[in-house]
Amino acid sequence: MQTRIKQVLARKGHEVHSVSCDVSISQAARKMAELEIGAVLVQSDAQVVGILTERDLAWRVCLGEFDPAVTPVEQVMTSPVAYVTPDTTVAEAMKVMSETHCRHLPVFADGDLVGVISLGDLVRWLTADLEENIRYLEGYILRG
Repeated sequence: MQTRIKQVLARKGHEVHSVSCDVSISQAARKMAELEIGAVLVQSDAQVVGILTERDLAWRVCLGEFDPAVTPVEQVMTSPVAYVTPDTTVAEAMKVMSETHCRHLPVFADGDLVGVISLGDLVRWLTADLEENIRYLEGYILRG
């Protein structure tokens, strides 16, 4: 669990999906569906100002009085956005996610956006790490 987020990003990649803050909720949701992703960052003048998640769509849009075709994402996005750095550990990132009830975290290095990690990314990393440890221990026992 001392693995750093930079190691997760090295395997996963640094691709980031975002929309402008004035894009309609429908356009953003369509992009999320096409890309099969659970969140997009919301930017204004190249700065991250929020994040639009499936939870925002379900709770704020479906249960709210918003017309998704004309309402801009900035009216329903989550802001401010919790984030981590490349040197944050996987355990620390999971703690941030747990405390802020979020499943996606932007990764910033010296103020620059360098990636996004999801809870799924962290679970995949931990599962692979556990499998590697099991193989090592099995080999150790068998050589015994």
